[in-house]
Amino acid sequence: MSMKTINVLPINEIKYVKIISFDIEVDGELCPALIVYKRNLSKDYAMDDSKRSDTDRVLYYYPEECYPKDAVDEVILGAIKEVCPGARVSTKLMLCDIEKENLEKLLSTYSEHSFKIAILPHIKDIDSVLRSGKTSWRAFEKILPLYVHLRKQSIDYIRNISTIYYDIENEGKMIEMEPTLLNEVL
Repeated sequence: MSMKTINVLPINEIKYVKIISFDIEVDGELCPALIVYKRNLSKDYAMDDSKRSDTDRVLYYYPEECYPKDAVDEVILGAIKEVCPGARVSTKLMLCDIEKENLEKLLSTYSEHSFKIAILPHIKDIDSVLRSGKTSWRAFEKILPLYVHLRKQSIDYIRNISTIYYDIENEGKMIEMEPTLLNEVL
């Protein structure tokens, strides 16, 4: 056995890694898939240690509830659940080079595609338009890396688009979320 040094990553590379796993339809067959994205650490996006049991502490285990989650994560998971209702999320802290290498090793066994999330205003009827006093609303789009365990080499169709809707009264909240969704979620 050889010795290995484990190094802490440069501060700008230390991230929370969200891994959403599900089965996705590819040419009519279900294939295991992952959407993986990273989030920055901040005082508003931090661990909650209070949700760990004594056993968790002994085993240095953090249940999923301890990891940060906000409205942006909810929107992403909600959009994926629209297409794949069984989707579930697990979070890891990528602090050292070994965690980064392990993630890269895992993803190298999948083929990389993209998953597009379109977030559109839900315009119920003309009355709601008149009540709002507006005639236009923002549409948002986010493309995330999608990793699929393909059963065959050539594929014709992969179900990799999700459209979700926001209430037009919540446009302000969506606009507030947009910089995080577009720039921070990578």
